[in-house]
Amino acid sequence: MVLMGSAWGTKQEALLFLGGAGYLLGAPISHLAHGRGERAAGSFGLRMVAAGLAASAVFADFYLNRGCDPDAGPPCGAPVVGLVAGGAVMLGAAILDDLWLARGPAASAPALAALTPSLVVTSQFGLVSLAGRF
Repeated sequence: MVLMGSAWGTKQEALLFLGGAGYLLGAPISHLAHGRGERAAGSFGLRMVAAGLAASAVFADFYLNRGCDPDAGPPCGAPVVGLVAGGAVMLGAAILDDLWLARGPAASAPALAALTPSLVVTSQFGLVSLAGRF
């Protein structure tokens, strides 16, 4: 979330995408690494909903509540209320993920087959891979 906030302040799209990928995929990859596939899916879904609500809060603050149209005239300023509300929703989802999904009972013995996801993001490209052990 710090990377996404830094991206907003510095207008660096690469930081925004890196922060977004870290927020959306970091915890689900950790759940998968610990053999909890169903928790990984729940974590990803929870974070996707939170990101959608955060984007909606920024949109509502910028366009609907203040009636701003950057194409029609001078800029209206940053949607501070939407950014704070969206950040609170995303932080709340991360806390809920930690309290509800990450702290459950220990995973059972690993299966014979295992999958290990990987994520690499640079300023030039992004790579998602999946390795398996059979």
